[in-house]
Amino acid sequence: AANDSLRVSQGEVEQARKQIASMVTKAELDASQDEVRRFTKIMESMVNQMQLVGAQDQILVLETEIERLKKQIEGMVTKSELDASQDEVKRLAGEVERLKKQIDGMVARSELDAANDSLRASQGEAEQARKQIASMVTKAELDASQDEVRRFTKIMESMVNQMQLVGAQDQILVLETEIERLKKQI
Repeated sequence: AANDSLRVSQGEVEQARKQIASMVTKAELDASQDEVRRFTKIMESMVNQMQLVGAQDQILVLETEIERLKKQIEGMVTKSELDASQDEVKRLAGEVERLKKQIDGMVARSELDAANDSLRASQGEAEQARKQIASMVTKAELDASQDEVRRFTKIMESMVNQMQLVGAQDQILVLETEIERLKKQI
């Protein structure tokens, strides 16, 4: 009977040892829970990768639009240059009218040739001014484009770099693996 009692006691001791081997200390559990809370806080400040990809696509679209607008702006002239060109066109039109009146009367051939040269030059300048005006946009169009650029800039300020997201996701994976490992020890 004492032998049976000894075997039962040894079995209970062995079972208790196995149970103790599969357990962790309260300090280890608290440390693990603190780590989980810390990672939970970190995860709360992260965004979904699809959101980041969408934002990056939008950035690409915006950058393309900005480049298009820059090229469009490069082909433009200032309002003062436009005004000067229009004034020159008006002046040249007046000069053309004056020359037409001169031509109506009899003039020397040299005067007629000079007037025709002046007219051709004026017409060339007028055509150049018209082409220049045709390649320009209104102030309202420029303002609208600049407003769009400002709007996109504000949108981009709330975005994060994809590498930050990828790094955070890698860290999450490591932490989840660590949590699973710790759970298995409990």
